[in-house]
Order: sequence, then structure tokens, then C-alpha cells
Amino acid sequence: DRAESLYRRTLLIREIALGPHHPEVALTLNDLAALLGATGAYDRAEPLLRRELQIQEAALDPDHPDVATTLNNLGDVLRATGAYDRAEPLYRRALRIQETALNPAHPELAASLGRLAALLDAVGRSEEALALWWRGVECAERTRRLFGAAATEARFATFLGTQAAGEHAALSLALARSQDVAARRLALTAVLLQKGRAL
Repeated sequence: DRAESLYRRTLLIREIALGPHHPEVALTLNDLAALLGATGAYDRAEPLLRRELQIQEAALDPDHPDVATTLNNLGDVLRATGAYDRAEPLYRRALRIQETALNPAHPELAASLGRLAALLDAVGRSEEALALWWRGVECAERTRRLFGAAATEARFATFLGTQAAGEHAALSLALARSQDVAARRLALTAVLLQKGRAL
């Protein structure tokens, strides 16, 4: 496909011009992996993300937020293939990095909580998933309050779409466990937050 060949050409040019371990090479690897992941070619995306991670860990601090982003992307690829046991430690490490390095109301932190919650729910660990969804909803609401005042309309609309998707997933989990008081509380909170934004 044309897009893939252009990314691969860009990667080759950057490797020759900058060296194979340059951070710009890592960015190109990420872009190529994202393209492959979007087309379902997870087996081809995984080694690119692993290489990106190696470059980042050497060029940046191993606890840098960009490393956390790559860990999440790699976890997403593994989760999509059903390799939950391999994805979970990546998600957990990314979350640890973000909890230390980012503001407690950062949108990436809310997204990471949602990723790990979705994985845990998929493997039947609903109690843990529910607790993480709850933290994610709280984090996302703090983010909305902080982000809304300073963001452009387009960026804020994108953020709200991402937040609504996370809240929908939390609501689905809660509704599937309708006898659980904590799950009902999470569902009600998610609905009220969505209603409050619509008013």
C-alpha cells in the first residue's frame, strides 16, 4: 500500500541521515506501527513498537511520559491480538509512569486507566476493572474542568469525544453488573457527567 511504502521510505531516509537510534526514527516507527495497527496488521506493528520503545528508553529516561505512550500503544496491539497476559504489564508500567510524571488530571492518565480497566474486564477481573473505571471517570472529569477553560474548541471537542467513549465503556461494564452497588454508582455518575456537559 502506498502509505506504508512512504512511511518505510521516510524511515530509511531518517535512519541513514540521523542514525538508527535517533528519536526522529522512533517517531517514524510509531507512525508506521499506527498505520499497520489501523489495518489490523498487528504482527507487523508489534516489532516496530518494540524497537521504538528501545530507542526511547535509551534516548529519554525510561520513566518519560513518551515511553508510557509507546507502552500503551504496544499494549493496545497485544490486547487486539488477545495477548492479554503480555499487554497487562505494559499497561501497568505506563500507568505507573504517568501517575508519577503527569498531572493527576491529565487526559493521558484517564485514557491509561481506561485501557487497563478494559483489559481486566476482558479477562474477567471485573472488580479491579470497576475500580479503575471509577478512577478514570474521576480523572477525566478533573481533566474536563481544567482543559475546558484553556483548550481551543476543536481540541476540547476531541477530548470530549474521547472522554465520552471511556464513560460509555464504564457504563457498559456497570450495566453488565447491575446488582453491584459500586457498578450502579459508577453508571449513574457517568450518566450525570454526560448530562451535565450536554446542558
